[in-house]
Amino acid sequence: MKRSLLLLTLAGLLPGCEVVEAILNGLGALKAQPQFALARVVPIAGGSPGDLTVEVRLGTVTAPGRAHLFGPIRPKPTAYTHEPRLLWDGTGARLAVALREEFFGGFDDWIYVYDVNENEEFFGSDDTMGTAMSTGCAPLDAPSLQAAADQSIAEGFIPAGSVAKMRPGTGIIQGAGLTGWLSPRAFAMTLYHEPRVFALAPDGTEHDLAVLTGSPTLGAFVTISAVFTKAGSGWTASGCALVPPAIPARPAPHPAVTVDASGRLRADGVALNDQTGAAIGGVEAADGSY
Repeated sequence: MKRSLLLLTLAGLLPGCEVVEAILNGLGALKAQPQFALARVVPIAGGSPGDLTVEVRLGTVTAPGRAHLFGPIRPKPTAYTHEPRLLWDGTGARLAVALREEFFGGFDDWIYVYDVNENEEFFGSDDTMGTAMSTGCAPLDAPSLQAAADQSIAEGFIPAGSVAKMRPGTGIIQGAGLTGWLSPRAFAMTLYHEPRVFALAPDGTEHDLAVLTGSPTLGAFVTISAVFTKAGSGWTASGCALVPPAIPARPAPHPAVTVDASGRLRADGVALNDQTGAAIGGVEAADGSY
């Protein structure tokens, strides 16, 4: 913190563009330090009383008891959101933010990804991530409906050797969750849903099973995992499975930033104030520093 204050003091002695350069250099030095993230639930600007949304701040610990906060980031600034979860990849290159949006008659689960400079690289609701899974993942076996497929085979409706399948990401979607980072360019998530089903014939054709099952979907909700991988400027889904992939252990954070029972932010157990000297409180989630 002393370094950044010194830079700002020196900036006051410099002319013109040199002032801007000194300030940017000072902020760049802070950004180069290990970053933590915190999440609060704050009032929606211009909203009605009780309208709240998740706000995320990145920051760095500058001295014992002191931190510099950047931001803020509001993933859905005009929507009622809550239940934030924050997760850095182990290198500190990217931050995943999971939250829930409530609206009249239902909710959506969202996952956002930001780089260390607070640029938004990915966002998806449970529905849109389901769509990505349906196009990027291979169908999975649906053994609970294989008896219906076998009956259709016996009655001559579908070819012998047909296998009951379910298509990840389709059907009735109830929610999504963030599992963890596999690498700085790949995160795992889960989708809780009742997927559409069909019988897959040996020649690759798909056949409806609803005539026997009474429903185009599985008849039960399942949790299917998927991996979203950065490909160019986008993220693609693949690797759907009923068992989530093993998540590599992350290095220990340094310093370890946590939230105490009162919502106060701490670094290695020491309560933190921001660059203005204000206590950093009202925090619901934190992760880092990385």
